[in-house]
Amino acid sequence: MLNTDLDDPVVAAPPSFLARHPVAVLLAVTIPFVWITQMGSLLAGVDVMPAKIAELVVLLGGATWISYRVGGRSEIRRLYAGLTRWRLGWRYPTLVLAMPLLTLSVALATRTLHPPAAGWGSVILAYLLFLVLGRSPATCGRRRSGVDSFRAG
Repeated sequence: MLNTDLDDPVVAAPPSFLARHPVAVLLAVTIPFVWITQMGSLLAGVDVMPAKIAELVVLLGGATWISYRVGGRSEIRRLYAGLTRWRLGWRYPTLVLAMPLLTLSVALATRTLHPPAAGWGSVILAYLLFLVLGRSPATCGRRRSGVDSFRAG
């Protein structure tokens, strides 16, 4: 017969390793993936951007999976809650829109503006992509000097 005394303490299961160390688990899984894919791309001499996009997918997917395993759907909502709050004011979007227009105006005034070979659509798409990924479109396509010397040596 089952013991139904109310005096018996209820012992909760100890939290899992994943629940106790979610950031450590995420980093232990994603850092080797990032290093392998980016170094493989650099050593092969191919563009690193697909590896960086894969890095974002793995980081977001891993964080989402860990949040779900630890706290369910409510934890996923809490993880992404900051995306719906806009706390930057009106100056930031103005700056983001004004800088490309200012750059084009200066290039037009100095007669250094030339239409891109792939068309303006690809330039706008690249600007928006790098804006979202957090890298300046001005550095797109440039290689760092350390990487060039690494490949040459």
